[in-house]
Amino acid sequence: MRSLFLLTTILLLGFNFYGYSQNDTINDVRNFDIKVAGVIVGEMKATKKHEDTITHYTINSKVKFWFFVTVAIEHTAEVLYYNDKLIYSKSTSVTNNGTYLSTIIWNKDKYDVEVNTYDYVNKRSINKVIKHNVATLYFEEPKAVKELLLDSFGEMATVTTTKVGTYLVEVSGKKNYFEYKDGKLVLANVHSKFKNYNVVARAYDD
Repeated sequence: MRSLFLLTTILLLGFNFYGYSQNDTINDVRNFDIKVAGVIVGEMKATKKHEDTITHYTINSKVKFWFFVTVAIEHTAEVLYYNDKLIYSKSTSVTNNGTYLSTIIWNKDKYDVEVNTYDYVNKRSINKVIKHNVATLYFEEPKAVKELLLDSFGEMATVTTTKVGTYLVEVSGKKNYFEYKDGKLVLANVHSKFKNYNVVARAYDD
């Protein structure tokens, strides 16, 4: 059973975080197009908010494309780090086939994992501290990162460099590539149970 203290801490951190003024909080927003076979089928917005010891990531995406039937997916991820340690991750996907939820929560000395997706269930705990997850890839080039959390699977994935600025993130044979220029993500090729797709960065302001 999850620690009541942990859940209370998450709520308190959340309320304190959202209580900060815009002037006190460092915000970073990245916008992306989602493409299948070169055609834009959706969009993604990634937001990072940081104040003192708390970092909060939000990823929102919507896609709609034809794959024998019309496939529509809305995905939201909420991730909270405290002192650079992931303490809470929640991923929600609303699809034609239903709504699927994944949560990873730090509990005393491990992460409680509850993953229920279209064709995958995972309740195996993670017994190591997580410093990086998929959300961080949209804001930071993973030069020194060896593994990270794939939130929707509740599993750790290895990170390797294939060439300068390009990284392979792989778990259970599923390969995802992330390409960076000047330290910023410009293109990601992402594995999907429906159809692989590209996440392409829109123009950066700086």
